[in-house]
Amino acid sequence: MSRHQAVLQLHFFASILETLLKDVNHPLSHFDKVSEDELDELWSWNTPLQPELRFCMHEKVSERAALHPEKIAIDAWDGTLTYGQIEDYSDKLAKLLRLLDDSSNRIIPVLFEKSRWTSVAVLAIMKSGACFALLDPAQPEGRLRAVVQQVNAKIFLSSKAQSTLAARVAPAATIIPISKSKFNKIFSPYTAEQPNTTLPPVSPDQPLYIQFTSGSTGVPKGCILTHSQYTSGAIPRAAAVGYYPHSRVLDFASYAFDVCIDSMLCTLAHGATLCTPSDERRMNDMSGAMRDMRVTFAGMTPSVARTLDVDILNNLESIALGGEGVSISDAMSWGQRTRVVNAYGPSEATVGATINDNVAAKPYITMGQRKGCALWLTEPEDHNKLVPVGAVGELLIEGPIVGNGYLNNPSKTKEVFIEDPEFLIKGSKSYPGRHGRIYKTGDLVRFDPDGDGEPIFVGRQDQQVKLRGQRIELAEIEFNMQKHLPPDTQLAAEVIKPSGGGEQTLVAFLVEQKKNGMRHLDGNVFGSFTNKFQSALRDMTKQLFVDLPSYMVPSAYIPLWKMPLLVSCKTDRKRLREIGASVTRQDLRRFNSAVSEKKEATTEMELKLQSLWAKVLGGDADFSANDNFFSMGGDSLRAMRLVAAARDEAIVLSVPDIMLNPTLSAMAEKAKPVSAEETNEVPPFSMIGKDWDADAARRESARLCGVDAANVEDVYPCTPLQEGLIALSAKFQDAYVAQRVATLPAKTALRLKEAFDTAVEGSPVLRTRIVNVTGRGLFQVVLKDGQLVREHGTDTSEYLRRDRNEPMDLGTALFRYGLVKEPESDQMNFVITMHHAVYDGWSMPLVFDHVNSAFNGLHTERPTSFKHFIKHLTSLDPADAQQYWKKRLEGTSPHQFPPLPQKGYTTQADSLLEHYVTVPTSAHSKLTLATIIRGAWALVSSLYIGHPDIVFGETLTGRSAPVPGIEQIEGPMITTVPIRVRLSLDRPITEYLQMIHAVTVKQIPHEHLGLQNIRRLSKDARVACDLRTGLVLHPKEDEDWGKVSLETPANTFLPASDEEGAREALKFNTYALMLVCTLEENGFLVMASFDSNCISKEAMERVLVVLDRIVHAFLGNPESKLGDVAVLDPAEARDAEAMRPRDVMSDSALGMSPVDGLESMDASLKELSPNEEKLRNILGRILGMKETDIRPSDSFFDLGGDSIGAMRLVSDARAQGLNLTVAQVFQSRSLSDLAASASNEREDKLAEILSRILGIAKSDIKSSDSFFELGGDSIGAMRLVSDARAQGLSITVAQVFQSKSLAELASSAEEEMPSQPKTNVDAPFIALGKDANLHSPDRVGVYLENQEWEITNIYPTRPLQQLAVEGTVDLPRYSLRYELIKFATPIDRQKLEQACQELVARNEVLRTVFVKDNELTLGVVLSALRVPYTETAVPEGEDADAFIQAGIKQDIEAPKPYGSSFVAFNLFTHPNGASTLVFRISHAQYDEICLPILFEQLSALYSGTTVPETVPFSKHVNHVVLDNIPKAIPYWENLLSGSEMTVLKPTIPLTHRGPADIYREFDISSRPANITIGSLPTAAWALVLSRRLNLTDVVFGEVVSGRNVGAPNADRIFGPTWQYIPFRVPFSKSWSYLDLLRYVQDQHMTSAAYESMGFSEIVKNCTNWDEDKVQWFDTVVHQAPAWVEELPFGNGVEAKFQTLYPHGEPLREWKCQAFVKEGGRKLGIEIVTFEEWIGEAEGVLEEVGKALECLMEGRVGESIF
Repeated sequence: MSRHQAVLQLHFFASILETLLKDVNHPLSHFDKVSEDELDELWSWNTPLQPELRFCMHEKVSERAALHPEKIAIDAWDGTLTYGQIEDYSDKLAKLLRLLDDSSNRIIPVLFEKSRWTSVAVLAIMKSGACFALLDPAQPEGRLRAVVQQVNAKIFLSSKAQSTLAARVAPAATIIPISKSKFNKIFSPYTAEQPNTTLPPVSPDQPLYIQFTSGSTGVPKGCILTHSQYTSGAIPRAAAVGYYPHSRVLDFASYAFDVCIDSMLCTLAHGATLCTPSDERRMNDMSGAMRDMRVTFAGMTPSVARTLDVDILNNLESIALGGEGVSISDAMSWGQRTRVVNAYGPSEATVGATINDNVAAKPYITMGQRKGCALWLTEPEDHNKLVPVGAVGELLIEGPIVGNGYLNNPSKTKEVFIEDPEFLIKGSKSYPGRHGRIYKTGDLVRFDPDGDGEPIFVGRQDQQVKLRGQRIELAEIEFNMQKHLPPDTQLAAEVIKPSGGGEQTLVAFLVEQKKNGMRHLDGNVFGSFTNKFQSALRDMTKQLFVDLPSYMVPSAYIPLWKMPLLVSCKTDRKRLREIGASVTRQDLRRFNSAVSEKKEATTEMELKLQSLWAKVLGGDADFSANDNFFSMGGDSLRAMRLVAAARDEAIVLSVPDIMLNPTLSAMAEKAKPVSAEETNEVPPFSMIGKDWDADAARRESARLCGVDAANVEDVYPCTPLQEGLIALSAKFQDAYVAQRVATLPAKTALRLKEAFDTAVEGSPVLRTRIVNVTGRGLFQVVLKDGQLVREHGTDTSEYLRRDRNEPMDLGTALFRYGLVKEPESDQMNFVITMHHAVYDGWSMPLVFDHVNSAFNGLHTERPTSFKHFIKHLTSLDPADAQQYWKKRLEGTSPHQFPPLPQKGYTTQADSLLEHYVTVPTSAHSKLTLATIIRGAWALVSSLYIGHPDIVFGETLTGRSAPVPGIEQIEGPMITTVPIRVRLSLDRPITEYLQMIHAVTVKQIPHEHLGLQNIRRLSKDARVACDLRTGLVLHPKEDEDWGKVSLETPANTFLPASDEEGAREALKFNTYALMLVCTLEENGFLVMASFDSNCISKEAMERVLVVLDRIVHAFLGNPESKLGDVAVLDPAEARDAEAMRPRDVMSDSALGMSPVDGLESMDASLKELSPNEEKLRNILGRILGMKETDIRPSDSFFDLGGDSIGAMRLVSDARAQGLNLTVAQVFQSRSLSDLAASASNEREDKLAEILSRILGIAKSDIKSSDSFFELGGDSIGAMRLVSDARAQGLSITVAQVFQSKSLAELASSAEEEMPSQPKTNVDAPFIALGKDANLHSPDRVGVYLENQEWEITNIYPTRPLQQLAVEGTVDLPRYSLRYELIKFATPIDRQKLEQACQELVARNEVLRTVFVKDNELTLGVVLSALRVPYTETAVPEGEDADAFIQAGIKQDIEAPKPYGSSFVAFNLFTHPNGASTLVFRISHAQYDEICLPILFEQLSALYSGTTVPETVPFSKHVNHVVLDNIPKAIPYWENLLSGSEMTVLKPTIPLTHRGPADIYREFDISSRPANITIGSLPTAAWALVLSRRLNLTDVVFGEVVSGRNVGAPNADRIFGPTWQYIPFRVPFSKSWSYLDLLRYVQDQHMTSAAYESMGFSEIVKNCTNWDEDKVQWFDTVVHQAPAWVEELPFGNGVEAKFQTLYPHGEPLREWKCQAFVKEGGRKLGIEIVTFEEWIGEAEGVLEEVGKALECLMEGRVGESIF
């Protein structure tokens, strides 16, 4: 650590210490990783941001030409050009380009071998205002063609030699070959073709060039750079690098790389000379070319620089290195001869973002100073968080040199070109934040800790590879190796997969000394090491073990004759991997023997492991202490065997220990003898939890098992597997129960029964039962006497029938056995029955082995108990596994193979196929074969499902956990995990399989979380765990395994062969497709059990053939790309098209490659979008065709259309709401294309409304999105209906609920013609109907507090409004609300009072007083009302809050008579200038939906801004009374016919009526798709009532908004529209939980239109219930509406809000409320009841939680009854 860094860390430490001294409970997560001082320093390095230069480089070249026209500008192998010539030639060529095409955004490819004319072509394109794309003819023709297609080239500049190639790659472009003769001919002053076009000025904002780099999908990415972006970096960069007028600059870089652009433009802009050698000399005689051309400045990669002769370096003024990391040894060596410059810059941020112009100045290499940019280092996983100085982070570049992004690739652009990260906006204590656009480089860098802010390159994020689950940075290995080797050593670390099988291995390729020239080798690629170099390697290796973790030390050093290079002169790593694949394990041992220092194994542990290695790896035990397990032929499978072998020798070793410490000596240090602690038993009852004592656990467990408490031996938790199996058994009684029969001689059978009795005594797992303990969950109970023996019988069939009917579920024995005597025979049938919750395929042979030993009178030592494994599981932090799986499954595609025939279909396997895949014995190890099968199946699934994101399930042994003796534990450890594979067809097969293997290793610590627990983590996890395919990889056992003999009768119960074992596994198939693969030496047998309704038998046969073909391709061509083997023949492709889900479009990165082609899918098989359907209908009419003959892929003109037809098509389309133009018809390539371009006005309107309501960018709302998928709820649906109606679109709430997409909703919307408003809706007094005369203003006026008030309207109060009036007039006044609006800063009191009175004037409900006339409560609307407004000063020294609350208490106790205003304001002023406005309002005047609008109005009235409009409450009352209630009565009559209210009332007598409540939150993130959140608590409450009261028909109440009744602008109604309504659920015995949810959601949809009718009105008018008895009911409130916590009041005044209800609401037995939390991921449930019923409420709430679990995705398909 440097002194500077130490000072920073000291300050940081002091800051943390000071914080902790002040607050010892300060959360660690709240500490920033970067201290304030560090942050200030980072900003000081990046402030001010370097300026943008607003000019073009060709202007600078023209200035140089004007000054020195005769000076040589280009000295090339094919001739020279002066500055005057390049200016003249480029001008003329630019004019010609303008004549040919003067459109904007032209991109012109440039294809030349190294030539003087390249610079002329580039300058001409720049002057013409076009954009150039430089190409290298040495690149593959396919890549050139891909680039040309992307730029849509119309003009193509090439050399004469490359014109033919140019014509091939761009057949539609105009090819202009450039040569001297061409210039002389075309641009001669005597030719008539001399272009006279004037060249316009070029804007610095126009694109200058597009640089194509490799894309991850295999398609090159084109990065766009403008003139100003390039100039802003080039000018400061050129000065630092050293471009001078006298310089002779080498033009070395390939035209495929942007460094060549600097070579041309920086050289010519500074008046220097560009020296261009031929391609032949450039590659094979660089030193000679530089010598002949007298080069003074050269730029190249370090790999090329190492090939230069020493005298060349002596004659250079500078050498610039880039493209690869520069070693300090190179820098020091070359720095003695010339100035060494290090340049760094990604193509996305011009050629060079940093320049180190004096590399040799420090003993380590930095990237140098910023040029035209700022540099930031952030956490690689989060670009919003900076890393401390000295820490490694991802490099981010900010400033004017950051490019525009990628051509035609907005998604990739958005991914790496970001704007305004949090750290940039935030700034630091001394520097204000700023806005900025930033490029994420993907490079790992750290800042020099010496304080000058220079970055140090560490490596690429994507150069991090994984080996045996460990992340390895190859650059770090190479850096540490280079430090200890001779300076001229060339090296590269790489992970290879040697031939002949085995796992991947880390090696280093080395070239001992540089070789002159760069010709390709024709002979042996391998070289040799001198004795001196071998000694250096040995010394280096020792140091590597000091500097690096052991797993980062190469296992072997491979000598090469020459290091392979790419055309860019970077190391060709692909070629290195190819070389590595040709190397055998024996070769690696031979290479190692040449350099390894033979160190004998000496310690006791080394000697023990040496013999164990020999046992596992084969051969003699002559391993050196320095030998590497994996270099010697080890792999993961052999590592597992080594663990088991070590355990037999009382040595503790784990698989991770072996992987991380692969050398014999390192492994010996890690290994340890088995300790007493590890062999001790886990004490009974030690894992039940501290809050449950052993005696209580024994009693409760005994009760649940129906046994005596003394019989309980132990209790401990279940594994997730056991929980899942028991749950499935509850759904399917026979699931996971095996019944096996062995016919044996009677004597043998009786002896075997005694042997079983003995074995059971020593096997706790066979005496285990599982119970569900209330409030605690599932536990295993081990009984001393398992009571496993059943009565002997004489009728085998009857015994088996009774045995099958005896359930194996909670509290019962899970293993039992019995004997049946065969009549008139000396044979007996021995029957065992066992549940998979106590055994698996691994453990059962262990049990039977102990039975056989007992049969033979042998005593065997019992292995580690199953509860040791339980102890291990309980010691793990579940949060780690949860985080792993949640991240692993994030964004999972819902499309799995095979697809279901319809949504909600329950699979049932009914077919079985077998297929044998033959594999050469030498091709792989078993582990490698397992990886290949996983990878092959993922590719097969992807080809058939048409999607690159694949998930399937795999059942694993589960015995990789670090539990001593785990391989001998009797008990079920198998576990099923979701295997997710994301495919890219451009990826090499080897890398693809490496990725799959790495994931498999990484998931080992997390594989026991359990599918049922994984699926609850998130919606994506739920989708992933809805598995369609299950994979089981079943290794072939030894030949003697399970052999039946006279001494081993228990083996009769084992599968007779591997094939039978596989079939046994298939019996438990719950998937649509289950694949059991039995792995053998020469291949594997696939058994496929499947549901023929999901995939036909014929198609499945072809799928297995495809699997076979891909496995062979993986083994035969491992260096090929996935796309090369992703091939389906026509029959297979037709299968894929037929079963592919309709909403999966064929991905171009995963497109199939049929052998003989494939016809397009028939139009009838494709579901058309609404726009496609309309256009197909119109086309059918215009063209006289059947609609079924028109396919989505057909274009208008393919179908015979002409220009007249196009005009008719446009006219008819517009008549149907599709906005089309004739030009769009002409340009569209298909009906689908045309439909997509058609702007649907309705859809556009709805998207705009949704954007506003849901706070989503309109551009992010797709036609296929549904309202609820976008986050909508019932309140949002109401707003959508209201806002749509305001824009002339008529839709209903029911249509919003029912529509599966925006397009569907738009198609169901109807245009509303503007109509005259109904005059009677707004008429005063109309809601009184025939009673209007009875309640005239004259009569009602006498009840008013002020007889002078003018009455404008009278209406009957709504039911809940009437209750709220009573709750305001009478004590307790539970309906009075006091809103405290707190102002921390002084306010304009006069303006505030004026705003309050204006607020009342604007909202009639605030001007409404309530009277009672003839027992009818009426709302009386006044024309004007000046409500009470007072000001009160808080006395000095008084507690303001206490003073205000005392005032409120006094106010609420004062009378609030009928006829008076319920609204009042009181402003409390504080001595410190703060104030609090207390706003009193009754619930008779508001509900929770409209109140936030009121506060917004008050804020706007005070600040003078636009005031939101509201709808008078009387309009709502009129609409309800006159229009809605008459329509609602038939609906409620029908719904409630024959029903009665459900009463949930405990029998506990009440001695007092004190309130109590209980609250819990439940995870609902895995709720089913297309089910609203509001449906969940309603369905859960219905389930609880049904189960508690044993009813199949329940009726309870809900709170609803009352606004979904079709009134315009319903969301703007100001008043208490909310209502209580009944909800009925008549359960059906055939219902699943999903059926219940759908029923609830349907009733919500339908009843929404009638929800303004109150509960009392419904009871009175629609039921025959006793009104006196039915006064209240249980209520469910779905979600709390948006709430206001603070609002700005203008001029810097901020207000915070606090709500007080001084008088609590009187309890009416039960109230259940639901609150949506965390954006819909959780649901809070609160039950409010009486104190004496709170115990009952706890039980009810627990049942609500269990009901919610049933309604989640994992169980929603189960039957309720």
